[in-house]
Amino acid sequence: MSYIKNDFKEKDYIVTPPIIPEDTRILIPPSKDLCSYIPYEYENCKINDLKSKSLNNYYLPLAKNETIDTLYQKIKSIVRKYNDVDERTISLLSANILGSYFQDRFSTVHYLLIIGDNGTGKSAFGDTFECLGYRAVKVTNVNVLLV
Repeated sequence: MSYIKNDFKEKDYIVTPPIIPEDTRILIPPSKDLCSYIPYEYENCKINDLKSKSLNNYYLPLAKNETIDTLYQKIKSIVRKYNDVDERTISLLSANILGSYFQDRFSTVHYLLIIGDNGTGKSAFGDTFECLGYRAVKVTNVNVLLV
């Protein structure tokens, strides 16, 4: 999806291209016959409900009202649901998740190394970051040489 800001018509919109060209291939969404998974469908919705919940009519105005703080608070509420840790740790994980969405703007980023005894919530911490973070990669059971 792409966000297009049209300054001339003062109208913004989201577009979804039918194909995505790359250097080595062209990505095309699979047809229902060739799809190896069950695609999302709105079975019990009336056509007017679908139009009212479209990307441009429903979700774009919602996204325009978000700020960095509202996104941080939403991330923090989800982190709090799945991690039984102190408030400082919840704030730290939430800030790292939000910061991951801006990693392309920096020349380097830090990595999180989570260490603890069994049952301390390391996996829940990693799972939360993996689900909410941008391009998150969770690696477990790695031999680390500390110098």
